Amino acid sequence: MRVESARSTSKDHLTDSEQMELFRRGFDHFDSMNPKDQARVHVHLAAMYYSALSSYTEEPGDFFASLIRSPGFASWWSITKRTSRDDFVKHLDDVAASQQGTPLVPELMPWYRWGEADGPAEA
Repeated sequence: MRVESARSTSKDHLTDSEQMELFRRGFDHFDSMNPKDQARVHVHLAAMYYSALSSYTEEPGDFFASLIRSPGFASWWSITKRTSRDDFVKHLDDVAASQQGTPLVPELMPWYRWGEADGPAEA
């Protein structure tokens, strides 16, 4: 996947309200989402992942590591990391471990929180 394509795909969730809703649900409820919605969230996370991977030598990947600490995305990461470069997986896991005790993305950016007013996580 080309970097430009990955960046474009990851930005789509910012402009499409349905995609943003799926992404927000995924933070905590990835496992309970139906397979179609899991696949849609995966496309965005994979794009963000490839963007982080492409800049691995330049940036530490702190933001992506903070994403994979959330309950739902940690589940996604446990499956996906088996298909990646060992050195990058170790790097992200180490960064995520070093962030333990710090707020998760939805705690810092409340617009990502999936709340009771949003309805059930499974759609």
